[in-house]
Formats: sequence, C-alpha cells, structure tokens
Amino acid sequence: MAEVDEAVQRAYNELGDRRFAGICGAYFKGDAWFEEHVPSCSRQEEVQLRNICPIYTCARGRGVEHCGVCDEFPCQLLLLFAAHDARPGERVVSAAMRAALGEAGWEDWAQKRSFVGVLCPLQPRAR
Repeated sequence: MAEVDEAVQRAYNELGDRRFAGICGAYFKGDAWFEEHVPSCSRQEEVQLRNICPIYTCARGRGVEHCGVCDEFPCQLLLLFAAHDARPGERVVSAAMRAALGEAGWEDWAQKRSFVGVLCPLQPRAR
C-alpha cells in the first residue's frame, strides 16, 4: 500500500488535477476509488493493479497521449467502452473536446460534467 500511496502522491505533485484525466476522455476527479488507488490513468503501470486498461495499452502502442488526438479516433475500442457508460457517448465527446480545447481548457470543461458510471477496467467490479 505504501507503494501506491507514494505513486499517487508523486503523480499529484507532478500533474496536479491533470492526474484525473483519463486517456479515453473520462475525468475521474471525485471518484474516491480512483483518487486513492491510481496515480493517474497515464501512469497505471506504476502500481500493481488487477487490470491494465486496453485503451491505455492502445494509446501507448500508437504513441498518443489520449484518444482525442489519435488518427483512428473514434475507434471501435473507445466506442465499445463508451456504449457501456451510464451516459453513452459522453467520453467520446469529452475526448474530442480535450483535443479541441487543449489540456487546461478541457480540464475546466470536464470538471463541470459528471463521469459517474463510466466503465473503467481498473476498478474492481461490485459482486
């Protein structure tokens, strides 16, 4: 647990609120589980999580920071995840807005929305 705490603190010190930015377009600030267990979506391999997100793996393989700047946007993988969200399509719109507004503008935009119910494979499922 100390390893996770250190990674989370390091990410917060280095990224500030940007650590809540999901590669897929989701914004996880206010998600208690994410805030405590994940340094940031872009750094999920720094800690031992049960799963690594396939969207993260795809973005790393393509050399892009987030889905909104990918040549394949919106791809089938992103659309598949978005279809399972409480508000289908919201993360796709958000990823496009991140590309259009840039990081600071997108953070301001994303903080005013709710991403509760977003499918995130990093989180353990309720039984």
